[in-house]
Amino acid sequence: MHNCCYYPSFTIEQICKTMLSAAVAAWDSGSNVSEAIRSRAIEANNARYRKIETMAHDLVERIPDGGTIMTQCFAETIVGMMLKEAKRTGIDRGVSFDGKDHVYAAVTGTGEWTFSDAFDKAVAAGDLDIEDKLYWQVFIVPGRKDALAFNNPEFFEYVDGTDVEHLTRAQLDGKRRIFRQLAFYKKYFKRYSQFAKHYS
Repeated sequence: MHNCCYYPSFTIEQICKTMLSAAVAAWDSGSNVSEAIRSRAIEANNARYRKIETMAHDLVERIPDGGTIMTQCFAETIVGMMLKEAKRTGIDRGVSFDGKDHVYAAVTGTGEWTFSDAFDKAVAAGDLDIEDKLYWQVFIVPGRKDALAFNNPEFFEYVDGTDVEHLTRAQLDGKRRIFRQLAFYKKYFKRYSQFAKHYS
């Protein structure tokens, strides 16, 4: 469960408890345990989808004509529901996506990515820690041609948002990692040093 980094540990714990409860109830009644877990998972997902559908209804009404939607990781559910709601209501806001202006890159784990070589060299040289390349993303900010948004670093320790010590350590470690990555960008990406000098 420690490595299920895309969901808070509390959420994973709640999911496991819910599934375990369904399994125990099925076992005690002599029912099919795997089918009981499957049914409970479907019920949980349907409840989640109903909540997101309500959110989508509100969000679609707020999209301005010709607006741009910028999504974050794993936003496919809310985006899908928004498209469904727009189609259901017949709303057409004229939202468009211009691919030629889109910039996106990622490095995660040990896979082969566009910037893998740069990260590997930086880790080997001691300019980055191995954890810096486990989850890294960069993409454009709509309407801001002078800016990029970075989705990183990711934390694998001190992840309890209810623990004061964890929060403090995450803030301190986060600052260290961000400054380390700023130095990495300046050294390994040719045009970044010019950009950083102008805007920082």
